[in-house]
Amino acid sequence: MKANHEVDHDSYDIGPELRQIMALQEQLDTVNNEDEQRALEEDVTGKILWAFWVGVHQEVKGIPAKIVDRTIGGTLREQRKMRVQALHEISEIFQKALSKPANDAQAHLRRIMADAGAGISKYELLCSARATLNVEGHSTTTVPLEVGPASAAGKISGMVNSRTADRSLEIK
Repeated sequence: MKANHEVDHDSYDIGPELRQIMALQEQLDTVNNEDEQRALEEDVTGKILWAFWVGVHQEVKGIPAKIVDRTIGGTLREQRKMRVQALHEISEIFQKALSKPANDAQAHLRRIMADAGAGISKYELLCSARATLNVEGHSTTTVPLEVGPASAAGKISGMVNSRTADRSLEIK
């Protein structure tokens, strides 16, 4: 799958995504380790949010053209000018509304959705980190669990452990 900003929303097939969500949920139901559960929960939630975002984008994409056509089409030249001006003013209002910073309470959801869109799995990252540490002979260490939207470039935005105030994950 392409990164979330490169997805062809017109040809996006939701079927494989739904099958992945169902498989992840089945896997989550069998996992007993709390860290693995948390990672799988993030993967499932991110994929659900991503699928909804793409679906909504598909539905909304053609609406502006329909509005312009119905508003401007078949009217006299003078009416068209006034309606074009009104549409321009409406678009400025929408642009201002969309340019406001997002609520910080939603940052985590946006991040897990972006990770899902980029094909990043927290569970796979966790398992990979564990395997690497086992090969290197470490018995206990701290592994980053939260990787930011730029994670494809390998940037780590922080570490998370929801059980404690400590923002790290201990692997045994």
